[in-house]
Amino acid sequence: MRNNSLAVATVVAISVALTACTANPTTPAPSEVLPSVSPTPHQTARETSAPPIASVEPSAPRETAGEHEVEPDPAAPLKDDAIDVAALAASTFLRAYGRADLSAKDWFAGIQGLLTPSSAEAYAYSDPATIPPFEISGDPLLVEGSTIQHARFDVATSTGTYRVILFRPAEKWLVDRAVPPGGVE
Repeated sequence: MRNNSLAVATVVAISVALTACTANPTTPAPSEVLPSVSPTPHQTARETSAPPIASVEPSAPRETAGEHEVEPDPAAPLKDDAIDVAALAASTFLRAYGRADLSAKDWFAGIQGLLTPSSAEAYAYSDPATIPPFEISGDPLLVEGSTIQHARFDVATSTGTYRVILFRPAEKWLVDRAVPPGGVE
């Protein structure tokens, strides 16, 4: 009898939790509010790794629909202008990251403003002398599956391809991490 009561209580608790997770029926779906976005003509690299890491940062910038501000769909693909800005953020970071000739203090000062807060904490203790010297040898290639909040670029260098992972918690793209050639995302 006790097992049956426990099973019923578990089912009720799960049902209540799932009901609380459903969307408010008066809230329009993002597709009802935002225009659809078609794929961009930019080159993409075939996705070969794990799914995107969920962002714990605030949401992407809001868009307007008429007089009302609406929350953009975080899974929406990047538009051309956003791809260019994100690619510039990726290559700017990688150039600063590769400055192994600097002291740790100067190196970190050069990348700190380009990083998410949690990444800045992690990179603060890195020693740039351990980074093999490299030169960027190609334009950043957008990785398939990138969105308006989360983008990944493969950047060819003289030592191999780095993957630069970025988040856009507000107006500015910030780097979450750079995965070195042969590294695991």
